[in-house]
Amino acid sequence: MSVSVAALNLQGVGDVVWDVQVVNGRTPTPDVVWQRRISSTGYGDGAGSASYVGPCDADTDVSMNEVRVWVVGVYSGPVSALGSFASGAVNGAAGVPVPFQNPTALATPLTRKVACVQNADRPVQFDVALMRPADQGFFDIAVNFNNIFCSAKLDCCQENEAGTACADDLKLLFDAGGERATTIVLGFACTAGASSDVETELYLDAVKLDCTAPNTGEDFAADIEIDPTGAAGNQCSAGDVEGCGPLVTSPGVNADLYLYQVGVYRGFEELTSGETAARKVYWNVVLGAVREDGGVGIEDCWLKARATADDANVAGVTDNGAIAQGAIYPYIQWSAQLDGSCHAEQLSFGTPGAAVTTAYTEAGATSATTFAYGYGPSFGPAAFGQDTPEPCGLLGEPCPSGFTCDTTLDDATSYALDGAGGFCVSDGTVAAFGAGAEMVYVPAGTFWMGCNSVDLGGTDTVCEDTELPQHEVTQSAYAMDRVEVTAQAYWDWCGDDGFAVWTMPNDAPGSCLPPGRQGDVEAPYDYTYKPTTGEWTTQLYPVNGVNSYQAIAYCEARGKRLCTEAEWERAARGGCETVTGTCPTAMRRFPWGNTEPTCAEANIMLSGSFCENGVGAGNTRVAGASPYGALDLIGNVVEWLGDWFVSYPGATDPFDYTDSYRSIRGGSFEDGTWEVSEEHYLHAAMRNGMGPDAGDFYAGFRCCRSYP
Repeated sequence: MSVSVAALNLQGVGDVVWDVQVVNGRTPTPDVVWQRRISSTGYGDGAGSASYVGPCDADTDVSMNEVRVWVVGVYSGPVSALGSFASGAVNGAAGVPVPFQNPTALATPLTRKVACVQNADRPVQFDVALMRPADQGFFDIAVNFNNIFCSAKLDCCQENEAGTACADDLKLLFDAGGERATTIVLGFACTAGASSDVETELYLDAVKLDCTAPNTGEDFAADIEIDPTGAAGNQCSAGDVEGCGPLVTSPGVNADLYLYQVGVYRGFEELTSGETAARKVYWNVVLGAVREDGGVGIEDCWLKARATADDANVAGVTDNGAIAQGAIYPYIQWSAQLDGSCHAEQLSFGTPGAAVTTAYTEAGATSATTFAYGYGPSFGPAAFGQDTPEPCGLLGEPCPSGFTCDTTLDDATSYALDGAGGFCVSDGTVAAFGAGAEMVYVPAGTFWMGCNSVDLGGTDTVCEDTELPQHEVTQSAYAMDRVEVTAQAYWDWCGDDGFAVWTMPNDAPGSCLPPGRQGDVEAPYDYTYKPTTGEWTTQLYPVNGVNSYQAIAYCEARGKRLCTEAEWERAARGGCETVTGTCPTAMRRFPWGNTEPTCAEANIMLSGSFCENGVGAGNTRVAGASPYGALDLIGNVVEWLGDWFVSYPGATDPFDYTDSYRSIRGGSFEDGTWEVSEEHYLHAAMRNGMGPDAGDFYAGFRCCRSYP
């Protein structure tokens, strides 16, 4: 197990001392696997970050380990005498302390759960931003910048313990083969102060690479330019950066020779300073780098970028990314060759030639100094001189390409907002449920998958063994059908277009075969897959009576796929970015929140009575919308998913029904409060499985696709 604590710190820190402990999953009292006190100078960059590799307990019964981290102290210089592990207490750590707001206490370390696997590395990352008094900022010497404090870095690798050379590549982004690969991180974060009347805006130029004739001089000529205003997350399909325009442009070179992916991450930190919001804004650009292998590679490239910040609520020499002619104003510049000479480069204050350093605009400039892009709480991300895309939904982020913000769709939901409301929906009309069926956008992010019991501070009153343990899942962006696939959409594909559908994985193709029967007995409920009379009244109802192979075939024919369990659950409950409080315990019980379901939110059974005697139209219960705008995730029909039904990592009694049962989610019109125990079938963490060739009357599906 490799444990990394990383902080994008302000300049002036000489060392940070951490206490790290790993315990196994034994209950009620876990066993300590190991514990150690480490320092940033001994195990990291000397400015806060540190890494340590130690064992974890992979024994099946206790394999869900917990990593605990305490900040012992922040110091102005290297600490030679660390003292011994003491759960965050000073206990002998000797150094000149720097005042800071400690996010940990003796009884409340930072924690992260991780499933330990035999003979496998399990990296655990803690990103910790330590808030310190304002006099630690490095931008406090410019007259017109004395209240803005920024930090920046360029991480080309993981350094050795001495900080003198690269020890290993950073591996964060996924390449085309689905493996984490070499990654370079450009980080930038600022705050205009903790006062409620400030508004921090960041200005950033395009990140540019010169890969054909790189140098440090003025004849730098960019071969690749990266626009950082795309939707947060991965900007490209892995391995196809060359086809990633307009966000990535590469006139004259093949970008795929140097990059396999580009990621952009930005947002607002929720940390506080003196019990008020710190108002810190960050904007990071991450490069998936292709190493040389007998040809060209990222080592041939020189990187350049510039950035600065402003308090938008204070009139001054900056306006819309432009610094007034003749004004002396600080900014940060990145300039480094991305070869072995580039390590974990921290911000250097005013050092010419450093990879990341500060500079000032010139008093004798003949024109304004301009930056290309901006981002802040009320602005962007956008290019200056262009219309700012409207923020949308709970995140307040603009919708990505191919999606528009429909501000009418959330009006009757629990997510109706003043201002930046709505959901990001694929282009089209709400009534268009055919081949171009609407999809809702789910951004890249993290959520906690599985049942979060009320016994542990969560919202779920009942937890089945199949839903445990709750665990953290990080996902790339994706899109999900807004409604379940309708009878009309399925018939248009299956009946009119004549597509052959397999009813079993190894059968020869046959005719379109939604069964209409269960064995030799007529089903007691109507099927919706085709018109049975001259008038068709159920065309907008979800198709039912299809097996998983038919569902897979339909989605693939539409350029999509069945959703994974993780995609379904996050779309239903919302990610960590949509909740307040501690994410594991704050995960919603239902798509609309934690209130008990009624017929207004879902087509289910209540007190022994059906909301509808069978499936119902899939576009009518908007009150049950999920945080991203998907409908009928609970009730109506259970939904086929692409995963086989297997236990979660670290489960107490693991099971594996691969090839026997495919996962289904969401409950149906038959599920509800006929009995108290049946109510559990409706919560978003509920899991179940069904034979893949079953075509039951209560089963339907919807499709997903990766984005971009």
